[in-house]
Amino acid sequence: HVGVGTVLILSGLAKKMLIANYLATELVDPVFFDPTAVSALDLLIGVYGYAIQIYCDFSGYSDIAIGVAALLGYRFLENFNQPYRASSLQDFWRRWHISLSTWLRDYLYKPLGGNRQGEARTYRNLFLTMFLGGIWHGAAWTFVFWGTFHGAMLGIERYVRRRLDEFAPPNGEAGGVASAIGHGAQHIVGVVWTFHLVCFAWIFFRADSFSTAGSYLAGFARWSDPSQYATPFLVGLIALAMLFQFTPRDLGRWLAQGLQWLPSPILGLILGGGIWLIWAVAPEGVAPFIYFQF
Repeated sequence: HVGVGTVLILSGLAKKMLIANYLATELVDPVFFDPTAVSALDLLIGVYGYAIQIYCDFSGYSDIAIGVAALLGYRFLENFNQPYRASSLQDFWRRWHISLSTWLRDYLYKPLGGNRQGEARTYRNLFLTMFLGGIWHGAAWTFVFWGTFHGAMLGIERYVRRRLDEFAPPNGEAGGVASAIGHGAQHIVGVVWTFHLVCFAWIFFRADSFSTAGSYLAGFARWSDPSQYATPFLVGLIALAMLFQFTPRDLGRWLAQGLQWLPSPILGLILGGGIWLIWAVAPEGVAPFIYFQF
């Protein structure tokens, strides 16, 4: 428990204070403040940055809470599971904010009938569940759009997948290297497509109004304008954070297993020294956790 708690607390603080806070202050906040004043490249990097910021902000806060609980002898389930490696929106919602998505599934989607009452009602239930999930985040039309967009795309994704399955060869007839390459390419395309669908919806989630979101989207026509924010540091920070989405899932557990054999005083020094180092390197000021407003 101590090793797990140490790893989770330090990783959570690093996500929040070193990645989320830097991206918020140096990129996301200024880009979303006035999308008309920046180039299309800045807008693209800005929404990528917000995707990483909100993930690191919320998963970092979750990691810290779960880590503190582990130090006290309690075990809580993970709340995020590398969501940006998802190859579909359905997969994304199995990985993102797992406590909320599980609650929506168990207390909204299933009571509405789930997928047990025919295709039409399944699509309706998906849409209503995500629509209500959007309202849960706030009584603003941008949140409503965010929820309804996810609900609509989940329905479209389900419909397309079921239609494609009708043309798939029976089990056992497909195989070989060519089939494996095809499945691999399909998976990569799915990951890229899903990430950009999620990023599109994040624009409305982050924007303070439909007008701001509209200005943001319209700005993607300004590719000839010079970039202000495509610095090596910010691009590298986003790339590094995305890289960790594709590391082995058990990496944290391996680190925790390596720490559990250390004496308690050494673990205390590692935890205290890690917290001090993160605090020293982090940007000045305190950026509140995004999800504290919901």
